[in-house]
Amino acid sequence: MDVLAPFPPKLGPLERKKRVPSCCYFETLGLCMFKQTHRTSQRSPNKSSWLVELVGSDLIGLPLNSPLSAHHLIYVLPKLIIQTEKGTGIVTSVPSDSLGDYMAMHDLKPKRDLREKFGVKDESAMPFDIVPILDIPEF
Repeated sequence: MDVLAPFPPKLGPLERKKRVPSCCYFETLGLCMFKQTHRTSQRSPNKSSWLVELVGSDLIGLPLNSPLSAHHLIYVLPKLIIQTEKGTGIVTSVPSDSLGDYMAMHDLKPKRDLREKFGVKDESAMPFDIVPILDIPEF
């Protein structure tokens, strides 16, 4: 996946970097960029420098190119159960594979107040339906 232009101002320093869209959001040629929290960077044996400092809400609504998805244009959406104490806090959502991802999308679509709380525009969530990957006749 890769973030699509135009980049929001906070991500401006990344816009001109040559990116390889093979992992979540950012990977560059010739430079390793990691998404990490301050907590995880403190545990790293190498000194980290910050290209951009963000909070999760800075990413919500970003348009992404997802070439291997049924929808090539997707958006960053909030997921309420992510804990930054256990990793970066950034995950790829696969609603057809994970109950938590399914419930996040299931809650977000019908609840305008929840979308407004997190700054999710209707066009970022409403047109997308969960793509079923299993067909079990009894269900």
